[in-house]
Amino acid sequence: MGGTKSPEAKDVRWTLVDKQLLNTLLAKHPGLALTARRVGPVLIECYNTRTGLCCPSVSHIAAEITASPRAVQVALRQLERKGVLDTERNAGPNGTNLYHPNFEIARRYGEAKKVSSHAAQLVAASFFTSGRTAFARTPEHLDLQGANGASHETFPTPQGNIPKGAERGEHEDADEERSDQTKAQGRSRESIEARIVQQLGVDGARLSKLKHADAELLPSLVEAVLTGKDPIDRAVNTLRFALEGRGL
Repeated sequence: MGGTKSPEAKDVRWTLVDKQLLNTLLAKHPGLALTARRVGPVLIECYNTRTGLCCPSVSHIAAEITASPRAVQVALRQLERKGVLDTERNAGPNGTNLYHPNFEIARRYGEAKKVSSHAAQLVAASFFTSGRTAFARTPEHLDLQGANGASHETFPTPQGNIPKGAERGEHEDADEERSDQTKAQGRSRESIEARIVQQLGVDGARLSKLKHADAELLPSLVEAVLTGKDPIDRAVNTLRFALEGRGL
């Protein structure tokens, strides 16, 4: 009797199994990495056809949460191990391995016209592999390197020597300006957190319980809104999912 290959031996696609299950698991698994928690709401939004498609590509998710494609791959695998995502296998056109949804995705192709201009740009860049199909590439086949084999990742360049003489005054002014900006950001964080809590509409006791259960969640969402990575509505929804999943 021939044995079956393990899932790891084949190319894997991720597709959302159950939205409520995702909410519950995101809340009840504090060990989930932050990236995995941020990937979850993106999958939920796409599952609800916000983009007109149900299975976002790795590059689309990475652009949505401002993370590296490799980090998104790790997050997807973690969600898969927790039972949040299902794996299906399907050979795509020209031998390309594709995400395979639970329902006919071709029917969704016409709905892609309804998305916002920003989402449409991501869809055009990430989703379509041909004029008639609307599948996304799998993580295993994501091009993480350029044509010459160089990584797309960038690294900070070394800073020059500390200036001397007349230039020092300019840099001191710049330091003061950065200090003012840091203080302003601190005030902005407080303002954003207050707006999130207000839109969430929960009492202080419930929020305190959530902060005790996951001290990093709210600050990370505030930071994402502050830096423009996520809209405030997504932060509110993520907190709501966490509260519902924990039964708070």
